Amino acid sequence: MHIVTSSWNEDAAQDTTVKTVKTLKRHLEQDHERKSKMVRFTTLTIYEFSPAHGGSSVPRGEGPPLGMSYVHHCVQTTELTDTNEKHSRLKYFGPNERNAIFKTLSYSSRLVTEFSQDAECIRKSRRETMKEVINECRCSS
Repeated sequence: MHIVTSSWNEDAAQDTTVKTVKTLKRHLEQDHERKSKMVRFTTLTIYEFSPAHGGSSVPRGEGPPLGMSYVHHCVQTTELTDTNEKHSRLKYFGPNERNAIFKTLSYSSRLVTEFSQDAECIRKSRRETMKEVINECRCSS
């Protein structure tokens, strides 16, 4: 029968624990670096909506807000291939362009004017709120 005895060395145990934690952190960082390099999508689904009065989309400048209808009218699904296409931004429509779009959608001039007035009220309210927030920040400093 063998009896094995060992003495507990607190300093050695703590040193081993520190080395183990450092090693684990290093491995986790390396794994994270390896795993977080790329995301790839294989399918693209496009939902097309007709333009409509958009109450939640208020332009910064003047004119009526132009948004999307509530229901999409077309769905396209496409398989993606490896392309290096540059991503484009949404097109900005000026006030005259938005008015023309509403006209082609058979909105009355009176209704488009109401949309514009509503949007102006919202912009004014946002400006006033921003001034209040800035003043509160100045007073609390």
